[in-house]
Amino acid sequence: LPLGHIAEFLARLGRWLVIEFVPREDPAVAHLLHGRSGFGDYTRETLLDVFLRHYQLRATQEITGSLRSLFLFERCA
Repeated sequence: LPLGHIAEFLARLGRWLVIEFVPREDPAVAHLLHGRSGFGDYTRETLLDVFLRHYQLRATQEITGSLRSLFLFERCA
């Protein structure tokens, strides 16, 4: 599913949202995407751009020892 559809759906479910972004460089994502196309827009910047259409970013936490990030969003009023 496109990130825009996911963001729109989640915004209907509740006020607060925590998302973990796992970048392409993470071994788990590299394994999942191996040999697949159509994920050219899977970036941290795209995720933020899409979710900021529905939410305000309240906090970001980098996960120590990895390239992963946690984002705390609050739905826009």
